[in-house]
Amino acid sequence: FELIDAIIGRRGRQALSVYMEMLAQQTAPAQILALTIRQLNQLLQVRDLLEQNNNNESTVAESLHIHPYIVKKIRRSLHEYARGAPEEALKECLKTDTAYKSGKMDAGIAMEMLIVRMTN
Repeated sequence: FELIDAIIGRRGRQALSVYMEMLAQQTAPAQILALTIRQLNQLLQVRDLLEQNNNNESTVAESLHIHPYIVKKIRRSLHEYARGAPEEALKECLKTDTAYKSGKMDAGIAMEMLIVRMTN
């Protein structure tokens, strides 16, 4: 979630630093993008379920089959984001994913451009 937090928080240098660390650990750019999309989807699911279940973290964790700590961590992050920021980030990630998968862009360049675009 560190990359997501940096992107949504518009901290470009931190986001690029986290991205470069992931590359150094041999994580492929396409995999980083897929993980980013997955985490954003999870973040939105948690937010929606918290609203539906009167902020009951245990119920949300059970519903999504994730550890309660993850729900708590996401909940804390949600307070830092402007309303609509996670949706905007997901939309941009999906555009980037489409550009990469359609062969319009290299995965590495697409991911770097996404980070720069989202953090400026």
